[in-house]
Amino acid sequence: MPTEKLARVNGLVQGAESAGDLVGPAVAAGCIAAVGFTATLGGIAATAASAAVALGTLARVVRRGAGAGDAPVPDAPDGEPLSSARALRAGLGYAWREPLVRGMLAAVALINIAVVGPVLVGGAVLADQRLGGAGALGVVLSGFGAGSLAGAVVAGWRPPARRGRTVVGGVAAIGAGMAGLSAVTHVAAATAVLSLIGLGSGFLGVVVVATLQERVPERLLGRVLSLVVLATVAFDPFSYVVAGALLPYGTTVLFLSCGGAVLAGAGVVAMSPAIRSLR
Repeated sequence: MPTEKLARVNGLVQGAESAGDLVGPAVAAGCIAAVGFTATLGGIAATAASAAVALGTLARVVRRGAGAGDAPVPDAPDGEPLSSARALRAGLGYAWREPLVRGMLAAVALINIAVVGPVLVGGAVLADQRLGGAGALGVVLSGFGAGSLAGAVVAGWRPPARRGRTVVGGVAAIGAGMAGLSAVTHVAAATAVLSLIGLGSGFLGVVVVATLQERVPERLLGRVLSLVVLATVAFDPFSYVVAGALLPYGTTVLFLSCGGAVLAGAGVVAMSPAIRSLR
């Protein structure tokens, strides 16, 4: 795929995911009201099973189209494909040696740890204590979905000219938003702040993935992108631990601490020549 189209494709993919995050809760609430909780869960299970079948069929079609006689990927010295464990080690080794990849993965991991648990757990407490109840949480989280969708669309259709500054700015925006949650007392303000966090997250996600797709050698690209997914998902338990450890001290301490950590991470990223000079 031409490199100039990578940002748009990633914007479409992440935009579709963000749109699902934005629309899904409302659809689920409507279905529960219309047909009940049990029937809604059954419909979700059936939809997921249908999607799995469709993806499995598509994968088989792609493999048949590729042909069984294609040469193996020359990852190992003997020409045989690497095992999963060796492939993972190869990807980790490349990511550690490359400052650009290492810095981006570290930023993604830090954001995941400092944002996911505090927003979901701390946000529920914040809604109960300051925003008028649990119902406000859905409104506030919809702001994150809207911001993420907007960030993905803008990054896809208007790729930044100076991507290094954009990465630093995106991390800083997320940190500032997390710190700002410590002071909100109204649903509108909390929604606006979560929209800022979502905007930075959506924009940053498109820029990071498109940059790695351009810069990482093709034979290592799948492994490096799998590390991005790992940094996005695997640290969720640690994020909830962070939220649980800080929440007894109050939501103000929780959000200020996590926001400060992300802002410090933005400063570290800004000092990386590989990222700072990225265009």
